[in-house]
Amino acid sequence: MARIFGGTRGSNGPLARWAPPIAAALFVAVVPSAAAEKAPPAKRNLAVVQQMHEAYARDDCKTVIALGVPLVDGKGAASLPDEYLAYAYDIVTSCESGADAHRHALQGTALEGSSDFLWRLRLVIEVDEKKHEAAVSTIEAMVQGRGAALNSAPMEWMWRLDSDLEKEGKTDLRLRLLSVLGGDSYAPEEYYGPAGGFQYDYAVMLAEAGKTDEARAVVARLETPSSLASASLDSRLRAFLSGDPDIRAAAERSLARHKDAIARHPDRLEPLLLAARDLRQLGRPAEALKLLEPAAGRIDDPESFTDRAKRLNWWWNDVGYLHLQLGHYDQAVAAFRKGAEIVESGSPNVSQVINLAQIQNSYGRGEEALKILAVFEAPERSLSPYGHMALRYNRGCANAVAKRPADAAADLAYIRAHPKDAPGMLGSLLLCLGDMDGAAAEFIRRLDSADTRTAALIELSDYDDPPVAVPLDPAEARIPALKARPDVKAAIARAGGIRRFRVQPGRL
Repeated sequence: MARIFGGTRGSNGPLARWAPPIAAALFVAVVPSAAAEKAPPAKRNLAVVQQMHEAYARDDCKTVIALGVPLVDGKGAASLPDEYLAYAYDIVTSCESGADAHRHALQGTALEGSSDFLWRLRLVIEVDEKKHEAAVSTIEAMVQGRGAALNSAPMEWMWRLDSDLEKEGKTDLRLRLLSVLGGDSYAPEEYYGPAGGFQYDYAVMLAEAGKTDEARAVVARLETPSSLASASLDSRLRAFLSGDPDIRAAAERSLARHKDAIARHPDRLEPLLLAARDLRQLGRPAEALKLLEPAAGRIDDPESFTDRAKRLNWWWNDVGYLHLQLGHYDQAVAAFRKGAEIVESGSPNVSQVINLAQIQNSYGRGEEALKILAVFEAPERSLSPYGHMALRYNRGCANAVAKRPADAAADLAYIRAHPKDAPGMLGSLLLCLGDMDGAAAEFIRRLDSADTRTAALIELSDYDDPPVAVPLDPAEARIPALKARPDVKAAIARAGGIRRFRVQPGRL
């Protein structure tokens, strides 16, 4: 049984930076274990916590549990000072699993002096084990005095919980969740600003429930470029906007927030990457590369950034896209290859391998893209449902680019069979294959559905010309011809029309 913050609890990811908060000074006054048997009960129990601490330091969870469970579940807990009891709960719970871990997480977080670590541990146990009602209740409780713990929890947990609730049709529970994640009190560290996606989804749910005034209030708080652009196209929300929002101005404000975050967190890559993406959206790739330059010399140092393990592959990903936007093909490919060599979420890389193949397709190098994607024939390359769709789109497209469209049949069939895993992927592959009638039918289907309409309108909207003319993804290159079709024009009109956004496409 291993400690959760070591990264062994499946997909939770490492929690090392949230190790139980304990100082060596806490144990200075503890009686030596050799004299513990003769000491009063209070000191004996302090000695037990010290023994637990020592066992925990050497990864001996079996001893931690053997000593700790009788202590926290028995009368001895009452004799411990609050900070020692809270620490005992931290390490016992992080060593346990299943019902025992959840029970002790609940007991421990009931203490006034419980740690933020234990609150996050309680939440991830509930998300992992699909205790949906409990997880939402925990998030609601964290808003009341544990905001720092909630805001520092990985966004992945929130996305997983929200996705599970949506898939299972738990509307009331999802509304409760989004009332927190879409509210003013939630400011996730990973975003360094408002959680626009959750705000947008919350506004949609309120509007669909007929809660017009509440939906209007949420829409009024939208700040991120993507949430504002989507709201301006969404038939359920656009009436709540006073006019078409200035997406470019929103991107400039986002850039200012992220530059401020860079100054406040010089030890993190994430705000640098977010600011570079803002600049890419604004069509200023050279400025973005210049922003990244000071960190480029430190990127190979494992101690350089606290989030390096999680973000390094995305560093190379973003450098690659910036070079691509400048027309630097060789530098872009080199950056994506570096990213593709880096472990992603504890497994062989997926994202940069697929993104590199897409670049090859854009430059008409289908054979090279197929060679790149061949690594997914190895079983260790595990893929998410979306990852499977991205692989099959790019492989199918590569076969089309390589003049073997018939070889894309299996990938096309897979994408047809899994529409919910990536709703826009089928239309894109049909475009890449040159099946304009099939692509038109798929886009019309999406435009006529409230659930997929907005994303389709985002794809079909108009954007600024790129700073440098570069080859487009084959599907993207056929969008103008698709939009010119009378049947697609009519569907766009029924959906409320497209917009002209004064930014680069791709991040909305």
